[in-house]
Amino acid sequence: MDNRYDRQEKLKDMGFDQSKISKSHVIIIGIGALGSKSAELLARAGIKKITLVDRDFTELSNINKQSMYIEKDVGLPKAIVAKKEIKLINSKIKIDAVVDDFNYKNAEKIVKNADLVIDGSDNLETRFLINDVCVKNKIPWIYGAIIRTDGASFNIVPNGFCLRCVFRKTPEIKDLEICENVGLLNSLPSIIASKQVTEAFKILSGCSYSKKYFRINIWNDVFELLNIKKDPKCEVCSQKKFNFLNGEIGSKMTKMCGQNSFQIDTKIEVRNLKKISEKLKKMGNISYNKYLIHFRIGNKQISLYKNGRSIISGVKNEGEAKSLLAKYIGN
Repeated sequence: MDNRYDRQEKLKDMGFDQSKISKSHVIIIGIGALGSKSAELLARAGIKKITLVDRDFTELSNINKQSMYIEKDVGLPKAIVAKKEIKLINSKIKIDAVVDDFNYKNAEKIVKNADLVIDGSDNLETRFLINDVCVKNKIPWIYGAIIRTDGASFNIVPNGFCLRCVFRKTPEIKDLEICENVGLLNSLPSIIASKQVTEAFKILSGCSYSKKYFRINIWNDVFELLNIKKDPKCEVCSQKKFNFLNGEIGSKMTKMCGQNSFQIDTKIEVRNLKKISEKLKKMGNISYNKYLIHFRIGNKQISLYKNGRSIISGVKNEGEAKSLLAKYIGN
């Protein structure tokens, strides 16, 4: 007799429903500190299917706070590494890896047939897009955020309040703190991811779930539950205006949570990564795998994916990123 989930099944008196969990499909957007831990917990719990969506590759600085990755994974796409590791945890579940940016062009295709979406992203613009696509398609999703020693999470379900009821406007880039600048305590992600996954279990089981904003400062022992109200004038959940999903709002270049890194969404035609790497190795240091090329010149780096997407690191601004890409790769 398979008793793999025996301890969880004993929680049925609380409403935990293993049979429903084992039939559910969860999509995780962002497989970094939050998303990788959420994926691990869901896999161990016996979720039917997990779709891992991440545009980034593993860096040495990730290993301090992202439990899925080890040193040999540096340079490889996070979604690919996570899929391999999760299969070692639970070979019975289905894992899909999407190595791409989550944007208005592919959002609806990615979330199609999802029972729930978990936010593992690192920026509000992506979260506004998740909010748009999930509200429009009536898919519950769970917000999560971490910075320094502060973390937060709350649930967004059909017909309730949404992210835009809480954050009505996109903050200016200059007003945002990012991990690169202010740091992140590596014990924090596990707490917020555990909260997100616990709420996912409740929603998927059909149980009563939290309707409050959960906030924590783990260093100062501060825990808060704040009330959230649905805004009757909210552009998204009340007026059904999906400006991020329609591509009316949003940048073509994304500042990433890394070492002065920018993602350029304009796709470059890439036919043969090996051929491109042969050309570039005459001008700088090259490493490549079947997913992407890393080209380093001085303290700057271009990472070019096989679908033509690129990440430029070590630059000060968008203009410098575009110039570097045009100089070495082309437009």
